[in-house]
Amino acid sequence: MYDQRILSLKGLEYASLTTVEGRVEVPMVINGYHLSVMQDKRVRGQADLVFVDGVFYLLLVIEIPDGTIINTFEVLGIDLGIVNIATDSEGEKKVKTKV
Repeated sequence: MYDQRILSLKGLEYASLTTVEGRVEVPMVINGYHLSVMQDKRVRGQADLVFVDGVFYLLLVIEIPDGTIINTFEVLGIDLGIVNIATDSEGEKKVKTKV
């Protein structure tokens, strides 16, 4: 896990990371949707560096004020919960049943 002491962003083009070999600057590639969401947002204190199928990914947490509307196209959000197994962003619920 990275935090603000060992990770800094150079705009949205580079991430500066502390490694066991010293500090490295790594170019970032951000897709169009995430680039528009991240524009002028503050990274909120932590990031995870993961290695999947031979590729490193830097997973950032960004701060978005409550009530901010983000325009999406053909995306369905799912919230996994305790009371309901899942609730999607269109309001449909999968309710837990007693066994």
